[in-house]
Amino acid sequence: ADDVFLIRSLPKQESFMLQEQKSIIRIAADHQQGRKTDIMINDHTQNFAWMGIVMYAGKPFPREHFEQEVKHALSQNPALKLKELAKQKKEREQKFNLIEELGFTRKEKRILDQFREWAHLRTYVKDMTSFGMAATVPLLEEIAARAGVSYNDILYLSHTELQSIFNKKSQLIEKSQLRQKGWGYILANGREQYYNHLTVKDIVEKEELTPSGVRGSTAFKGCVRGKAIIVTSVQDLNQIKNGNILITHMTTTNFVHYLSKVGAIVTDEVDANNGIVKRVT
Repeated sequence: ADDVFLIRSLPKQESFMLQEQKSIIRIAADHQQGRKTDIMINDHTQNFAWMGIVMYAGKPFPREHFEQEVKHALSQNPALKLKELAKQKKEREQKFNLIEELGFTRKEKRILDQFREWAHLRTYVKDMTSFGMAATVPLLEEIAARAGVSYNDILYLSHTELQSIFNKKSQLIEKSQLRQKGWGYILANGREQYYNHLTVKDIVEKEELTPSGVRGSTAFKGCVRGKAIIVTSVQDLNQIKNGNILITHMTTTNFVHYLSKVGAIVTDEVDANNGIVKRVT
């Protein structure tokens, strides 16, 4: 039953994360065979630079970032990796065909197809949000430069506050710096309310922590031992070392380069593309 559910719940389309990984492997494989890859890396950078941004954290990835990814892929025999990916795809298709023979009704098939579409849209929407944010970074940098404040300072202002940055700069930057230490936001009945690190405690949900360890649902059974690394922002990603246990809210496109290093992943949310299950406490 688990295998049936896993196969029937795979997203209908490949996520951008998976597309980017495959593209890097193909570039590395071509490089391994002596082909010129400069144009391929340029095209890859143009297509995936936006993945460096999640909710305005970080900056678009430069070409050098992807050159490092290619170098990492070269160390893992990219030609063999491509064959493995093709084999895995063929096996999934075979399993899918076998599942089709289980006798699902037309209504059940429609529901399962809708589920696959939702699984795709869930990550697609988040990725497109990052894509749009990456496109606005130059505008925000220009506003920060003209206002004489840091780019990071304006990231903690609302769009309406940003419109007043030239008239109420000192007041707004004071608000921003308080929020940078901790922030919250509530929209209720059309009314917006912002919180900073001094007031956010009023709305923070209290979670009970048990000394017995981490509880939740597993996507892939197994046993692994390693040092736990808690990642709460993209700036913490470079702390990840080989064999670490990654603990984070949810893996996003920023994690692509680091996922191959970790021994296990613990998250709060489901990720349909990486098999991570929701609500670990």
